[in-house]
Amino acid sequence: MGDPKVETYMTAVIDTLVPAKFQVEDAMQRMAKRMRKRQDPQPMQLLALRRYVIKGGDAIVAAWPWTRVQRREHKDSIDALDVEARLVKQAFEDDNPGYELGTSPIRDLDRQVRLWCDNGTAQKAAVHYMLSARKELAASDYFETPTDASVAKFKAWMDKSKVHPKVTSAAPGLSDHGQQRAVDFVVRKDGEIIAGTESVTMVPNWRVPGWEKKLIDIANKARLKGPLPDRTSLGIGGCRTDRTIETPSRRWYVARPQCPFPGSVPRRTIEPRRESRRRATPRVMLRAYAAASCEDHALPLWLKDLVACGTEWLRDVRSGGTELTAPVWWT
Repeated sequence: MGDPKVETYMTAVIDTLVPAKFQVEDAMQRMAKRMRKRQDPQPMQLLALRRYVIKGGDAIVAAWPWTRVQRREHKDSIDALDVEARLVKQAFEDDNPGYELGTSPIRDLDRQVRLWCDNGTAQKAAVHYMLSARKELAASDYFETPTDASVAKFKAWMDKSKVHPKVTSAAPGLSDHGQQRAVDFVVRKDGEIIAGTESVTMVPNWRVPGWEKKLIDIANKARLKGPLPDRTSLGIGGCRTDRTIETPSRRWYVARPQCPFPGSVPRRTIEPRRESRRRATPRVMLRAYAAASCEDHALPLWLKDLVACGTEWLRDVRSGGTELTAPVWWT
Protein backbone atom coordinates (compact mmCIF):
# COMPACT_ATOMS: atom_id res chain seq x y z
CA MET A 1 0.00 0.00 0.00
CA GLY A 2 1.41 3.36 -1.00
CA ASP A 3 2.06 6.34 1.24
CA PRO A 4 -1.11 8.50 1.32
CA LYS A 5 0.79 11.78 1.68
CA VAL A 6 3.13 10.94 -1.19
CA GLU A 7 0.11 9.99 -3.29
CA THR A 8 -1.61 13.29 -2.49
CA TYR A 9 1.40 15.34 -3.53
CA MET A 10 1.98 13.25 -6.64
CA THR A 11 -1.58 13.96 -7.74
CA ALA A 12 -1.11 17.66 -7.04
CA VAL A 13 2.11 17.76 -9.06
CA ILE A 14 0.46 15.97 -11.99
CA ASP A 15 -2.24 18.64 -12.02
CA THR A 16 0.46 21.24 -12.71
CA LEU A 17 1.86 19.43 -15.76
CA VAL A 18 -0.35 21.22 -18.24
CA PRO A 19 -0.83 20.40 -21.10
CA ALA A 20 0.42 16.86 -20.43
CA LYS A 21 -1.83 15.99 -17.49
CA PHE A 22 -3.85 13.46 -19.48
CA GLN A 23 -0.74 11.72 -20.82
CA VAL A 24 0.91 11.48 -17.40
CA GLU A 25 -2.28 10.18 -15.75
CA ASP A 26 -2.57 7.56 -18.48
CA ALA A 27 1.01 6.40 -17.91
CA MET A 28 0.46 6.24 -14.14
CA GLN A 29 -2.62 4.07 -14.57
CA ARG A 30 -0.79 1.71 -16.89
CA MET A 31 2.10 1.39 -14.45
CA ALA A 32 -0.33 0.62 -11.63
CA LYS A 33 -2.04 -2.04 -13.72
CA ARG A 34 1.29 -3.58 -14.67
CA MET A 35 2.68 -3.78 -11.12
CA ARG A 36 -0.37 -4.06 -8.87
CA LYS A 37 -0.35 -7.85 -8.67
CA ARG A 38 3.27 -8.17 -7.53
CA GLN A 39 4.32 -4.98 -5.75
CA ASP A 40 3.34 -1.43 -4.83
CA PRO A 41 3.55 0.68 -8.01
CA GLN A 42 3.94 3.99 -6.16
CA PRO A 43 7.79 4.08 -6.03
CA MET A 44 8.07 3.45 -9.78
CA GLN A 45 5.34 5.99 -10.47
CA LEU A 46 7.13 8.56 -8.30
CA LEU A 47 10.42 7.96 -10.09
CA ALA A 48 8.70 8.38 -13.45
CA LEU A 49 6.97 11.54 -12.22
CA ARG A 50 10.40 13.01 -11.48
CA ARG A 51 11.27 12.55 -15.16
CA TYR A 52 8.00 14.19 -16.21
CA VAL A 53 8.66 17.19 -13.94
CA ILE A 54 12.15 17.62 -15.38
CA LYS A 55 10.81 17.30 -18.92
CA GLY A 56 7.94 19.77 -18.59
CA GLY A 57 4.40 19.63 -19.94
CA ASP A 58 5.00 20.89 -23.50
CA ALA A 59 8.00 18.64 -24.00
CA ILE A 60 6.08 15.60 -22.73
CA VAL A 61 3.35 16.14 -25.29
CA ALA A 62 5.92 16.60 -28.05
CA ALA A 63 7.71 13.35 -27.14
CA TRP A 64 4.62 11.18 -26.47
CA PRO A 65 4.44 7.91 -28.46
CA TRP A 66 2.63 8.08 -31.75
CA THR A 67 -0.67 6.32 -32.22
CA ARG A 68 -1.21 4.04 -35.19
CA VAL A 69 -2.86 6.91 -37.07
CA GLN A 70 0.10 9.19 -36.37
CA ARG A 71 2.53 6.50 -37.49
CA ARG A 72 0.76 6.32 -40.85
CA GLU A 73 0.93 10.10 -41.12
CA HIS A 74 4.69 10.05 -40.45
CA LYS A 75 5.41 6.93 -42.49
CA ASP A 76 8.00 8.68 -44.68
CA SER A 77 10.10 9.84 -41.73
CA ILE A 78 9.88 6.44 -40.04
CA ASP A 79 10.92 4.73 -43.28
CA ALA A 80 13.94 7.05 -43.55
CA LEU A 81 15.36 5.68 -40.31
CA ASP A 82 14.41 2.09 -41.15
CA VAL A 83 16.18 2.27 -44.52
CA GLU A 84 19.43 3.51 -42.96
CA ALA A 85 19.22 0.91 -40.18
CA ARG A 86 18.77 -1.88 -42.74
CA LEU A 87 21.80 -0.68 -44.68
CA VAL A 88 23.90 -0.76 -41.50
CA LYS A 89 22.53 -4.19 -40.61
CA GLN A 90 23.39 -5.61 -44.04
CA ALA A 91 26.90 -4.14 -44.06
CA PHE A 92 27.59 -5.39 -40.52
CA GLU A 93 26.45 -8.92 -41.29
CA ASP A 94 28.44 -8.99 -44.54
CA ASP A 95 31.60 -8.01 -42.63
CA ASN A 96 30.93 -10.42 -39.74
CA PRO A 97 29.68 -13.80 -41.05
CA GLY A 98 27.82 -15.81 -38.44
CA TYR A 99 26.69 -12.74 -36.53
CA GLU A 100 23.41 -10.88 -36.81
CA LEU A 101 22.70 -7.22 -36.06
CA GLY A 102 19.24 -6.78 -34.57
CA THR A 103 17.32 -3.50 -34.48
CA SER A 104 14.71 -2.19 -32.09
CA PRO A 105 11.07 -1.75 -33.20
CA ILE A 106 8.92 1.28 -32.49
CA ARG A 107 7.79 1.28 -28.85
CA ASP A 108 4.21 2.14 -28.03
CA LEU A 109 3.25 3.29 -24.55
CA ASP A 110 2.43 -0.20 -23.26
CA ARG A 111 5.84 -1.49 -24.29
CA GLN A 112 7.56 1.47 -22.66
CA VAL A 113 5.60 0.87 -19.45
CA ARG A 114 6.61 -2.78 -19.47
CA LEU A 115 10.29 -2.00 -19.99
CA TRP A 116 10.19 0.65 -17.24
CA CYS A 117 8.41 -1.50 -14.67
CA ASP A 118 10.63 -4.52 -15.34
CA ASN A 119 13.88 -2.54 -15.17
CA GLY A 120 15.85 -3.80 -12.18
CA THR A 121 17.99 -0.66 -11.89
CA ALA A 122 14.89 1.54 -11.94
CA GLN A 123 13.27 -0.58 -9.25
CA LYS A 124 16.28 -0.20 -6.95
CA ALA A 125 16.44 3.53 -7.61
CA ALA A 126 12.71 3.86 -6.97
CA VAL A 127 13.03 2.37 -3.48
CA HIS A 128 15.73 4.87 -2.51
CA TYR A 129 13.87 7.74 -4.14
CA MET A 130 10.68 6.87 -2.25
CA LEU A 131 12.57 7.11 1.04
CA SER A 132 13.99 10.48 0.02
CA ALA A 133 10.53 11.76 -0.91
CA ARG A 134 9.07 10.68 2.43
CA LYS A 135 11.91 12.43 4.23
CA GLU A 136 11.30 15.60 2.22
CA LEU A 137 7.54 15.53 2.86
CA ALA A 138 8.12 15.06 6.60
CA ALA A 139 9.12 18.75 6.83
CA SER A 140 6.69 20.97 8.70
CA ASP A 141 5.80 23.13 5.69
CA TYR A 142 4.33 20.19 3.80
CA PHE A 143 0.74 20.14 5.01
CA GLU A 144 -1.54 17.14 4.75
CA THR A 145 -3.67 19.13 2.33
CA PRO A 146 -1.28 20.50 -0.31
CA THR A 147 -1.14 24.25 -0.90
CA ASP A 148 0.17 25.99 -3.99
CA ALA A 149 3.36 26.83 -2.11
CA SER A 150 3.95 23.30 -0.81
CA VAL A 151 3.26 21.74 -4.21
CA ALA A 152 5.65 24.17 -5.86
CA LYS A 153 8.30 23.33 -3.27
CA PHE A 154 7.89 19.58 -3.77
CA LYS A 155 7.97 20.00 -7.53
CA ALA A 156 11.17 22.04 -7.25
CA TRP A 157 12.66 19.34 -5.05
CA MET A 158 11.82 16.68 -7.65
CA ASP A 159 13.32 18.79 -10.40
CA LYS A 160 16.68 19.02 -8.61
CA SER A 161 16.73 15.67 -6.82
CA LYS A 162 19.19 12.90 -7.68
CA VAL A 163 18.62 9.18 -7.93
CA HIS A 164 20.86 6.23 -7.17
CA PRO A 165 21.65 4.01 -8.92
CA LYS A 166 21.55 6.06 -12.12
CA VAL A 167 18.64 5.09 -14.37
CA THR A 168 19.39 5.40 -18.08
CA SER A 169 16.01 4.12 -19.29
CA ALA A 170 13.41 6.66 -20.34
CA ALA A 171 10.23 7.01 -18.30
CA PRO A 172 7.11 5.68 -20.04
CA GLY A 173 6.16 7.96 -22.92
CA LEU A 174 9.51 9.75 -23.19
CA SER A 175 11.55 7.26 -25.20
CA ASP A 176 12.86 8.35 -28.60
CA HIS A 177 11.57 5.01 -29.85
CA GLY A 178 7.96 6.09 -29.29
CA GLN A 179 8.18 8.18 -32.45
CA GLN A 180 10.91 6.08 -34.07
CA ARG A 181 13.40 8.92 -33.65
CA ALA A 182 16.17 6.48 -32.75
CA VAL A 183 17.17 2.88 -33.24
CA ASP A 184 19.01 0.50 -30.92
CA PHE A 185 21.28 -2.27 -32.19
CA VAL A 186 22.15 -5.63 -30.63
CA VAL A 187 24.60 -8.28 -31.80
CA ARG A 188 23.35 -11.86 -31.95
CA LYS A 189 25.09 -15.17 -32.57
CA ASP A 190 23.02 -18.32 -33.10
CA GLY A 191 19.95 -16.39 -31.96
CA GLU A 192 21.49 -15.36 -28.64
CA ILE A 193 22.24 -11.72 -27.80
CA ILE A 194 25.95 -11.35 -27.06
CA ALA A 195 26.02 -7.53 -27.04
CA GLY A 196 22.84 -5.84 -25.82
CA THR A 197 21.60 -2.41 -24.82
CA GLU A 198 22.29 -2.47 -21.09
CA SER A 199 24.64 0.38 -20.20
CA VAL A 200 26.66 -1.66 -17.71
CA THR A 201 27.60 -4.15 -20.45
CA MET A 202 29.01 -1.61 -22.88
CA VAL A 203 32.66 -2.13 -21.95
CA PRO A 204 32.81 -5.95 -21.60
CA ASN A 205 30.34 -6.80 -24.40
CA TRP A 206 30.93 -4.01 -26.90
CA ARG A 207 34.25 -2.27 -26.43
CA VAL A 208 36.50 -5.19 -25.45
CA PRO A 209 35.40 -7.56 -28.28
CA GLY A 210 35.62 -4.72 -30.81
CA TRP A 211 31.92 -4.56 -31.74
CA GLU A 212 31.78 -0.89 -30.74
CA LYS A 213 34.34 0.24 -33.33
CA LYS A 214 32.90 -1.98 -36.05
CA LEU A 215 29.36 -0.67 -35.58
CA ILE A 216 30.43 2.99 -35.37
CA ASP A 217 32.60 2.70 -38.49
CA ILE A 218 29.76 1.13 -40.50
CA ALA A 219 27.01 3.41 -39.17
CA ASN A 220 28.98 6.57 -39.86
CA LYS A 221 29.22 5.61 -43.53
CA ALA A 222 25.43 5.75 -43.66
CA ARG A 223 23.27 8.71 -42.70
CA LEU A 224 22.95 7.45 -39.14
CA LYS A 225 24.39 9.74 -36.48
CA GLY A 226 25.35 8.81 -32.96
CA PRO A 227 25.55 7.07 -30.69
CA LEU A 228 24.14 9.49 -28.16
CA PRO A 229 26.08 9.50 -24.87
CA ASP A 230 24.81 8.15 -21.57
CA ARG A 231 26.04 9.12 -18.15
CA THR A 232 26.00 5.89 -16.25
CA SER A 233 27.77 3.70 -13.73
CA LEU A 234 30.05 1.18 -15.38
CA GLY A 235 31.33 -2.00 -13.83
CA ILE A 236 35.04 -2.08 -14.66
CA GLY A 237 37.38 -4.57 -13.06
CA GLY A 238 35.06 -5.15 -10.13
CA CYS A 239 34.82 -1.41 -9.41
CA ARG A 240 32.17 1.11 -10.36
CA THR A 241 32.84 4.53 -11.75
CA ASP A 242 30.53 7.32 -12.87
CA ARG A 243 31.51 8.59 -16.27
CA THR A 244 30.01 9.76 -19.53
CA ILE A 245 30.27 7.15 -22.27
CA GLU A 246 28.92 6.49 -25.71
CA THR A 247 26.71 3.43 -25.75
CA PRO A 248 27.31 2.09 -29.26
CA SER A 249 24.16 -0.01 -29.36
CA ARG A 250 21.77 2.71 -28.33
CA ARG A 251 20.05 5.71 -29.87
CA TRP A 252 21.31 6.08 -33.39
CA TYR A 253 19.26 8.46 -35.48
CA VAL A 254 18.94 9.99 -38.92
CA ALA A 255 18.08 13.64 -39.58
CA ARG A 256 14.48 13.97 -40.74
CA PRO A 257 12.30 16.88 -41.88
CA GLN A 258 10.11 16.50 -38.78
CA CYS A 259 13.08 16.55 -36.46
CA PRO A 260 16.44 17.93 -37.64
CA PHE A 261 18.07 16.27 -34.65
CA PRO A 262 16.65 13.89 -32.03
CA GLY A 263 15.35 14.88 -28.65
CA SER A 264 15.79 18.58 -28.13
CA VAL A 265 17.54 21.46 -26.52
CA PRO A 266 18.59 21.68 -22.89
CA ARG A 267 16.22 23.58 -20.65
CA ARG A 268 18.82 26.24 -20.00
CA THR A 269 18.77 29.27 -22.29
CA ILE A 270 21.54 29.46 -24.85
CA GLU A 271 22.68 33.04 -25.22
CA PRO A 272 24.14 34.63 -28.37
CA ARG A 273 27.74 35.76 -28.49
CA ARG A 274 28.60 38.43 -25.95
CA GLU A 275 30.24 40.73 -28.49
CA SER A 276 26.91 41.19 -30.25
CA ARG A 277 24.09 42.98 -28.47
CA ARG A 278 21.60 42.25 -31.18
CA ARG A 279 18.84 39.79 -30.44
CA ALA A 280 19.79 36.28 -31.51
CA THR A 281 18.53 35.47 -34.99
CA PRO A 282 16.84 32.13 -35.72
CA ARG A 283 20.01 31.04 -37.54
CA VAL A 284 22.17 31.70 -34.47
CA MET A 285 19.74 29.97 -32.14
CA LEU A 286 19.45 26.93 -34.38
CA ARG A 287 23.22 26.56 -34.50
CA ALA A 288 23.25 26.69 -30.72
CA TYR A 289 20.51 24.08 -30.56
CA ALA A 290 22.43 21.78 -32.89
CA ALA A 291 25.57 22.06 -30.77
CA ALA A 292 23.71 21.40 -27.52
CA SER A 293 23.04 18.04 -25.91
CA CYS A 294 19.92 16.40 -27.29
CA GLU A 295 19.40 13.80 -24.54
CA ASP A 296 16.14 13.57 -22.61
CA HIS A 297 14.57 16.72 -24.08
CA ALA A 298 11.99 17.43 -26.79
CA LEU A 299 11.88 19.94 -29.59
CA PRO A 300 10.25 23.26 -28.63
CA LEU A 301 6.79 23.53 -30.09
CA TRP A 302 7.54 26.66 -32.11
CA LEU A 303 10.33 24.82 -33.90
CA LYS A 304 8.21 21.70 -34.53
CA ASP A 305 5.40 23.86 -35.92
CA LEU A 306 7.77 25.76 -38.18
CA VAL A 307 9.37 22.63 -39.55
CA ALA A 308 5.96 21.01 -40.02
CA CYS A 309 4.92 23.89 -42.29
CA GLY A 310 7.14 22.50 -45.03
CA THR A 311 10.36 24.39 -44.38
CA GLU A 312 13.33 22.68 -46.01
CA TRP A 313 16.42 22.37 -43.93
CA LEU A 314 19.97 22.09 -45.20
CA ARG A 315 22.40 20.17 -43.05
CA ASP A 316 26.12 20.78 -43.49
CA VAL A 317 28.50 18.44 -41.72
CA ARG A 318 31.63 20.34 -40.84
CA SER A 319 34.63 19.65 -38.70
CA GLY A 320 33.02 21.43 -35.76
CA GLY A 321 29.86 19.35 -35.92
CA THR A 322 26.45 19.65 -37.53
CA GLU A 323 25.21 23.06 -38.54
CA LEU A 324 21.56 23.70 -39.34
CA THR A 325 20.96 26.46 -41.87
CA ALA A 326 17.70 28.41 -41.96
CA PRO A 327 15.90 29.15 -45.25
CA VAL A 328 17.12 32.15 -47.22
CA TRP A 329 13.96 34.14 -46.54
CA TRP A 330 14.51 33.79 -42.79
CA THR A 331 18.05 35.15 -42.76
